[in-house]
Amino acid sequence: MVSHSIPFIEETIEDPEDDVILFEDPLNLDNWTKTDTRPNIDIVRVTYSREENSREATITLEVNSRGYIEDNNSFDYFNFTFYTVSYMIILETSTNSYDVEYIDKNCTINGEVAIAQVTDNILSVSFNLSTSNETFVSLGGYSYAIEVHSLYDFKMYMDVAPDSALFTADAGGPYRGYVNETIHFSGSYLDILETTSPPYNYTWDFGDGSTGVGENPTHVYHSPGNYTVTLTVTDSIGNVATDRTLAIITERWDTIPPKIKIISPKRALYINNKKIIPFLTVVILGNINIEVEAVDYESGIDRVEFYIDDTLKSVDYSEPYSFMWDEDTSQEFKHTIKVIAYDRERNNASEEIRIWRFSPTLPTIYK
Repeated sequence: MVSHSIPFIEETIEDPEDDVILFEDPLNLDNWTKTDTRPNIDIVRVTYSREENSREATITLEVNSRGYIEDNNSFDYFNFTFYTVSYMIILETSTNSYDVEYIDKNCTINGEVAIAQVTDNILSVSFNLSTSNETFVSLGGYSYAIEVHSLYDFKMYMDVAPDSALFTADAGGPYRGYVNETIHFSGSYLDILETTSPPYNYTWDFGDGSTGVGENPTHVYHSPGNYTVTLTVTDSIGNVATDRTLAIITERWDTIPPKIKIISPKRALYINNKKIIPFLTVVILGNINIEVEAVDYESGIDRVEFYIDDTLKSVDYSEPYSFMWDEDTSQEFKHTIKVIAYDRERNNASEEIRIWRFSPTLPTIYK
């Protein structure tokens, strides 16, 4: 009898030891150092494995052998101390993205509850892919710890595997316009560790079979629809970063309420209006620019109102709809952001999110 072994697929990302990034001043992204004092955050290996043509897959994240997978998430209102540790693995396949989050003994995959196994310094999660014929595209691991000891003592420890994952592109958007109208696009990149090398090439796929180059290209769509726009930024030594957004193209001309969506902030950690890393909820250190997508295909948008904890803070009458929230909120940390869009026939729609915000600004003292 001849036995046939089943092909096994395995992809591994290796990351150097003792390369945890410490932000001594989280409001200044240029002020960072590497440290070897946090082995629990120090990712050394991320692995994806499965048998070929099987949906069953396993992802593991391994930290420094001097450390362990940490379960800690605490907040002391009275003393204003905050500490949380989180691990995240992102798997991209040919057809899907799987976001694995592990924090305080709770594990989710794309927001759905999952089961994780923890053995000392290794986190392992087994799950089923959506289909058995998905092919591997990319794999990355993220870990971070946030410490707040007072209004003026913030520290953040972070590791990313591989380090090149900190080179990211931003395609902007979503973009909105009409058929045969010129749409202006704007791209950028972020390289916190300065591991890349100029010059940078910007290549755009506009989703309708057309392409463009440059940071700020323009394009005209000749049919209505929702188009997936892809920006690829490449440096001179081969590092590549990609981001996707939407171009929403409609014909011109109401009884239907508008559509509104908060596009920033999302579930992530933000430091002084910069999105640092995905997070289980919205955590903001410093200021944040609240950005809203609002559309009405009949009469058009009249205005967008911005509320913080049911108090009206701003009204925006033109795109892009946004509000820079920069006031001191050091006495309160949990807030609700609510936005309401009105069209020209007075129909309205709203959306709200709950967030944590830590403002280092000194409170005003009245005598």
